[in-house]
Amino acid sequence: MLRVPLDLLLPRVSVADVRQRAAELPRRGQEVRVRVRDDVLVARRWAPGAHASGHSVLRARLTEEPDGVRVRGTVAPSVLDLVLVAIWLAAAAGIATLGAVYQNGVAWLVALLPLTFGAVFAAWLPGAARSGHDVLLRALAALGEGPDLRGLR
Repeated sequence: MLRVPLDLLLPRVSVADVRQRAAELPRRGQEVRVRVRDDVLVARRWAPGAHASGHSVLRARLTEEPDGVRVRGTVAPSVLDLVLVAIWLAAAAGIATLGAVYQNGVAWLVALLPLTFGAVFAAWLPGAARSGHDVLLRALAALGEGPDLRGLR
């Protein structure tokens, strides 16, 4: 649910070509940042705005095939997004615990606020992973020579 599989064929290139093209991409001001080490590709989609919602990370393995390079991996929400959900839910649990210890109904009601924020933010994560999948797919297709649309999934 939170992880979206990615399988892409970059035609007529080698892993060395992909590594070189990824190294030539600008590091700043780009929506997608790509890094290749050995045969592992990591691409990050940075969502615009001051908050973390919408960041996606692709971790994929590059394999040489007769037609080109196969990129197989999964797109998932960034760790920062997952940490934010955990913080909201931990805050809700902490406030609810205080309400239970001190038998205070107001604390129970106040605990609903971070619980709601955490639930809403968690509900956005699968959509962010799906939209990140599309953006990362287009960015990676640009690393190959003339993307083969039959290889996109």
